[in-house]
Amino acid sequence: MSQEPDADDKELLESICRGLRKSVAFWSPESKVEREIYAVRTLLQHLGIEHDPNEIRPEPAEPPDINFRDARFEIKEMLDEGRRRHDEYRKKLERALRATSAREVMEQYTPTDLTFDEINGRLVEILHDTSKHYAATVINQLDLLVYANLLHRVVALDSRVPNSSSFAGYGWRSVSAVRGSMACVFFARADAPDFLRSRVGKPLARPSVE
Repeated sequence: MSQEPDADDKELLESICRGLRKSVAFWSPESKVEREIYAVRTLLQHLGIEHDPNEIRPEPAEPPDINFRDARFEIKEMLDEGRRRHDEYRKKLERALRATSAREVMEQYTPTDLTFDEINGRLVEILHDTSKHYAATVINQLDLLVYANLLHRVVALDSRVPNSSSFAGYGWRSVSAVRGSMACVFFARADAPDFLRSRVGKPLARPSVE
């Protein structure tokens, strides 16, 4: 017979399940636009750009995914190889619903540094891939924004930001990366939005985000 959790443990388990249900919903295919808005909003928060939420406008006839003032953001995600976020959170929720103790669903967290050099290298991979799926005339008008969703990694904010001028060869107007803990504009052409161009190579972090 399984042991019933005590009141405190039960409350914690219920809280964990509520959070996981939200994650399952957020990473579902139906929430794609919500995730894209979140990525742009997080970027703007880190960059300190005051704005009305209504200025972040999904584009029905994408690309781009999101319009913001004179920026035309196409959103991509940087993931660990083989990772499927929706399935991952669904399985975690199933495990939490079966658990009789919060200890059963706790996971050890041993993060490693994520340097800007590594982010830069992963961006190159994404740039190579997108060049196969977008016409050059389309890429030329877009601002690439990549959400770095890597497990157990913490951005080393004091690491060197590499020179990414070679990104110009891929044709995008600008290339930026963001996650809850930071944002960095790696590249921006002369015709890119000023709020991106003026922040190239200057990683910014706002701990309150996420």
